[in-house]
Amino acid sequence: MQVAVREQHLTPLVAFNPAAIGLPTDFGEQLKFAEFVAGSDLVPKALQGKPANCFLVMQKAVALNLPWDVAMSGIHVIDNKVTCGAKLLRMLIRKAGHDFDPHTITDKEARGTLTLLHRPNKPIEVVYTIAEAQTAGLTNKAVWKNYVKSMLVAALSRRAVDWHCPEVAMGLDLSDDTLAASMGVAGDEAGTPVRATAEVVDQAAPDGAVPAQRNSDDAEKRAQALEVLEEAAKADQVSTLTRLGKDARTKHLLEQVVDEAGTTLKDALMARMREVESGQTAQA
Repeated sequence: MQVAVREQHLTPLVAFNPAAIGLPTDFGEQLKFAEFVAGSDLVPKALQGKPANCFLVMQKAVALNLPWDVAMSGIHVIDNKVTCGAKLLRMLIRKAGHDFDPHTITDKEARGTLTLLHRPNKPIEVVYTIAEAQTAGLTNKAVWKNYVKSMLVAALSRRAVDWHCPEVAMGLDLSDDTLAASMGVAGDEAGTPVRATAEVVDQAAPDGAVPAQRNSDDAEKRAQALEVLEEAAKADQVSTLTRLGKDARTKHLLEQVVDEAGTTLKDALMARMREVESGQTAQA
């Protein structure tokens, strides 16, 4: 009797390597590094002055094989659950070898095609509608009213991973509870339990507030951000970079795009800080 064998496309497990993402390999040195990073004004406010939280985010960066500074800005803790923003989630999808294409976006729904690495000939259609967001009690938030298409794409990204390739998230929480908490929605606010799938932390903003956007069309602020970046390129001390970051935060410049790739000033300053810190470590 012949038995049909299903072809498998498996990626071998690779040992986690902190050095590969710019972190010390020694546990004690990692703790010191976390204390150092927690003292910076460039890390998210939720991590400032909290070395233990910085350390745990760094460990998640190791598990996801992400540069530690990318993890700092893209990984969030909501109600003591570790999750991430939608842009980082889409990056993780492609990093795992899958392909995700949000191809149709309107004010009513977002549709995308997810092609898994082990099923290249069986693409999956993923859909998220504004009706689902309304049922979940999300659309009363200002960010949904102002940026509905972006929010639908974010929701679609979360659903793609949560339903079809959860291994991509490596334990990041994409549950409904985290979705509700990220929006500040209680289970009974809309008269029904918060259900369905898919918001993202990128949108979090107080009611009525306009979220900081990456406004490449704001010429004046972009010019200011580029001036800060030029100063950062000349800086050779972490303290100088920290001061530049603090000033940029005060002037609301950190979310300004500074290059064609869409890099924000915050991300560029974090990368520069890592370069300076690495240089100082090498000299020591």
